[in-house]
This record gives sequence, C-alpha cells and structure tokens, in this order.
Amino acid sequence: KMFFGVGGADRMTLTAGNLGIGTTAPVGLLHLKAASPDIRLEDSDVGGLYHRFIGGGNKGLEIGADTGNVLGDAYIRFDVGNDEKVRIIENGNVGIGTTAPSNLLEIQTASSTFSAVSKPHGNATDGSIWHGIGFKGGDTTEPVKGGIIFTTTGGWGIGDMHFLTNNSATNSQTDRDYDTRMTITAAGKVGIGTT
Repeated sequence: KMFFGVGGADRMTLTAGNLGIGTTAPVGLLHLKAASPDIRLEDSDVGGLYHRFIGGGNKGLEIGADTGNVLGDAYIRFDVGNDEKVRIIENGNVGIGTTAPSNLLEIQTASSTFSAVSKPHGNATDGSIWHGIGFKGGDTTEPVKGGIIFTTTGGWGIGDMHFLTNNSATNSQTDRDYDTRMTITAAGKVGIGTT
C-alpha cells in the first residue's frame, strides 16, 4: 500500500491498483468515501460550467449537468453502443430516440412518435387538469394526429377518458376540444361523437 497524507492524516491510498480517497481499503479502481462523496467535472472552455455526481443525502445518487446554470440548454444523455438512446433536457422533458423532446416524455422511431403530455394546472373540477399521450405517424416532424387524454372532473382524481383523432391533412395538431371521437365518463357512460 502507498499512503498519501495531509496534516498527519491519510487522505489517499493506492493499493493493488485501486485508488482510495477517504478510505484506506479501496475496492474499485477509484473509491471515494465521504458523507456526500462528490465528483465535479469543470469545463475549461465555459466559465462556471460544471457537472457533478453526488452521493446525495445518504439515500441516492444525484447527477447534475450545468449545476451553475450558465447555459440555459444543458442536458444529460445516455449512450449505448456509441449511439445516443436517452436525453433529458433542461426543462425536464425526456426524449428516447430524439434529442429535442417537446413533451414530458417523447419516444421516436424512424416511422412513428409517441408523446406523453401533462397539464397539471387549473381547476380540478372543470376538466382543465389533464394528462395524456399523443401519437404521430410517418416523419417525426409531422403533427400529433391521435391521442388519449384523461381530464379531471371532480375530487379525488375522478375524471373522463377521451380518445382523439385529427383527420385534417394539414399541420394542425390533435385538440381535445375539436377532435374527441369517443369519451368514457367517470360514471362509465360511453359517448361516440359526443363528450
């Protein structure tokens, strides 16, 4: 073992090819031990830009991109097989198969797109709180032409389910107010062509 000390205390240990910081018995190539171990990556090209891996609050792992908030368009991406698979952008949207998700969750393939959208605002009894999924066909730049939306109509999350399609050969998106084809109410009533 090789020990590196500061002020009479061991700070770093090299043993069997493993480097330990905060521990004298490292069990991996790099082993950090602290109350909240922190790895910081700082970009020398952009002042104040750094990213962090933190053992957060004795409970989990925190990954932070642009924790100094200097960019305004930071992201975290996950690659597999030298190809990007998942991206989380600064507003919290998650893209799988896309680098620019426009909804809370957007999944794209070469021929179709699935989006999950959420509008957790408004009054819980007037249908202005809704959550749903939208579907695109063909090119990923095409508008959403189908969807399923749940709207709240009462307390305790009671609500109606709406099924939508947009039959317009234009760039218009599916709209709950105009394109609902079928509705199932909280009471179990089914309306086709009526909400």
